[in-house]
Amino acid sequence: MQAYIKEYALSLYKMPLSEPEIQQLAWIAENPITTPQSRTQQNLRGEFEISRTINRLYCLQNLWENNYAAFVANQPEAVRLSKISFNKLYTLFHQVLKDAKGLQAIRAASILSSITLSPEAKRRAQELYPSFSQDSVEFSADTIEHCPSIYPAIKGFDHDQMAIVNACFPHHTHFRHMLYTEGNDGMFKVLRAKCVAAKEASGPTKQAQELNTWYLYWAVNMMGFNVDKENPKGSIVLNELMFQDINDLYGEIAKLALNPAEPVLATFLNTRADRLGMAKDLDSRELVAYLANWLGLSAANIDKITALQVAWQEIDPSLKAGLAKILAADTVTPTYGPALFRNLVDVSGGNIRHSIELGLKLYIEAFQKHHASLSNQALSFLKLAQINKTGEPTALMQLSAHPDKKYDITIDAKTGAATLTLEPAPELTATSFLGASLAAGGSGATNAPAPG
Repeated sequence: MQAYIKEYALSLYKMPLSEPEIQQLAWIAENPITTPQSRTQQNLRGEFEISRTINRLYCLQNLWENNYAAFVANQPEAVRLSKISFNKLYTLFHQVLKDAKGLQAIRAASILSSITLSPEAKRRAQELYPSFSQDSVEFSADTIEHCPSIYPAIKGFDHDQMAIVNACFPHHTHFRHMLYTEGNDGMFKVLRAKCVAAKEASGPTKQAQELNTWYLYWAVNMMGFNVDKENPKGSIVLNELMFQDINDLYGEIAKLALNPAEPVLATFLNTRADRLGMAKDLDSRELVAYLANWLGLSAANIDKITALQVAWQEIDPSLKAGLAKILAADTVTPTYGPALFRNLVDVSGGNIRHSIELGLKLYIEAFQKHHASLSNQALSFLKLAQINKTGEPTALMQLSAHPDKKYDITIDAKTGAATLTLEPAPELTATSFLGASLAAGGSGATNAPAPG
């Protein structure tokens, strides 16, 4: 596998990898943990994840070397990252990382994110820090904090390089979750606490540097998040629209270094509402922007944004209040919440109002039951949100088609996973059929003609 990785990077990207980087990437091939993206691709021996990781390094290299044309080669002109935005990233990367050693450190951090929870990583971590998290991002944070020596990619790093790697992996700070507002203000709790501590100790400068490094790590993550199988060179995801979004969010997060009480989420949501062209007088405008994020809407989706604003005015006020209450709570960020709403839109043929109403009903009930379960794991909608277009319809698909069906939501306290089950329709006996028919105002007789 190491020979394959080395040849793949050289033949396709003309990009040599160091021996420690190749050794580290080889752990992907042993990893049975797949992402939703890799499950939709051919994942023979981890080939998709290897391709995605090397593409990230290629994008990073092009940014570092100011190679704009190669970076945007796979982007349609309508949404292509502008040269101005590219230059902003180029300048920030060089200001923060400074030199080739800094670049090497952020490359290593990007590779480490791709081999999280691999069998080899867990085997090594078990010997030094057996209480590691089973969450992929938190596993990286745990091992970088408690047993960084397990990783060959960072072996021999000096103090400054390890400072960069450490800054990439603070606990409970998932930038993509923040970007798609998968949780509430609790998403920024750790960052606020770190900024408060830094302000009381050494001042905001060091914390600003760590925040910048953390942002750059996630920018690299976004650069290669998806890969074109036919032409896997260049960034697909980090186009102009995505840059505007991550720049808006990080602009608010960066303010925490000077003012840890900064209302990051509220300000970001209002900025998102502006970018999406939402009415200034829209009721609970921040909540609508929140839902737009869950639906993955951009300024290009004018019809869907209009439909969302109209639907919001007609939705049951109790659902609006329930969502507002959840956003005000200090809870661990749920996972796969946006998938619930996007999948409902998908299976309902684009019915925004139906999807938002049913989605909020399920989301709020799952949130309440998760709280009652006293689970110390994050609420996960992965199972509940599943759809299957080629086989047996899932519970969510059936409920979307028949929203009057009775259902139940259960929470696995050990994993935090929410599961949706539909109550089976009662079997109709002659007596029960007669009762049902009379209750509906009929005589109990069928409309079939009498025999003979």
